Amino acid sequence: MVAPAEAVGARPVFYPITAAREPDLQWLREQRFEGRVAMLAAHFFGLPIPLTEVRRWCDERNIVLIEDCAHAFFGNHAGTPVGATGDYAVASLPKFFPVLEGGMLASRRHRVAAQSLPKPAWVFELKGAWNLFEAAAESGSGRVRSVATLASRVFARRGTARAAAAPSVAQEDVSPEQVRREGLSDELLRPMRLRRLEAWLIEHSHRRRIEQNRRSNYQRLAQLLIARGVQVLYPELDAGAVPYVLPVYVPDPDRTYGMLRAARIPAYRWDRYWPGAISTAEDLGRRWGHHVLQLSCHQDLGPQDLRAVADLISRGLGARSAGLSGTQAAGAQSAMQ
Repeated sequence: MVAPAEAVGARPVFYPITAAREPDLQWLREQRFEGRVAMLAAHFFGLPIPLTEVRRWCDERNIVLIEDCAHAFFGNHAGTPVGATGDYAVASLPKFFPVLEGGMLASRRHRVAAQSLPKPAWVFELKGAWNLFEAAAESGSGRVRSVATLASRVFARRGTARAAAAPSVAQEDVSPEQVRREGLSDELLRPMRLRRLEAWLIEHSHRRRIEQNRRSNYQRLAQLLIARGVQVLYPELDAGAVPYVLPVYVPDPDRTYGMLRAARIPAYRWDRYWPGAISTAEDLGRRWGHHVLQLSCHQDLGPQDLRAVADLISRGLGARSAGLSGTQAAGAQSAMQ
């Protein structure tokens, strides 16, 4: 979210958040902002936060409020839909729909002019369709996976070789300045129109199923983890929330996170920081970035997958490791999309 701001010449200023995931208004009221200012407020983990006071603070200072709904495409807080409070709202499509890329800009307060984005060439349309097929094959039947693997060897041998030869850098070894350089060189800063197949998939997705399954999976996984002694940050799911992930706090995050990723569990964490993003060692963001793991509650995970995730984490916290097997591993890998 920071790279686009710097790419257009804006200067990012980071503010703290509270344990309730809300902007720290007391800190903000003590600051002085000069010139044209926009504020980005996020619904972390897909759990909507109240933005009425933030909206009032922005209005008093003529600050544009951008509601970051990357984790919360659906849902509401006390009846107010996510994305409805800000001057503008931005959202991420791959986190909730069966696509690999794409974003959205919307507003209930202002007219959003149609963007004249370039159309992707047919080669990119075909490449996008193939990437979707490969991702789907990861969680499909053994026969489908075999076909995808064979086709990949035939058509993508050179690309696979290049990827295998590329040096890998551990997340903890990446400096903030390197994160900045990578962000500003990201091809996504030069956007194009959504591919036709991905647009079709979004239009024909069963949205009610997405909402219901994500809520159900969040609650079921939270119960399983609590029963195994794992600290769940927000065990109670608000009535209007449609979550992206379930956040858990672990005492040994490096080993646990590495174990989960090695087992192909859909787990994430914030361990790459933009320069200036973390202010002090006691900053909540640092503790969340290091100790809080985000576990997927994807709509296509079933009860067996959720039990396997809970068992693996509880074993990991007990200094033992285990992995998913068979269809469980495939289903978990698909949820990482």
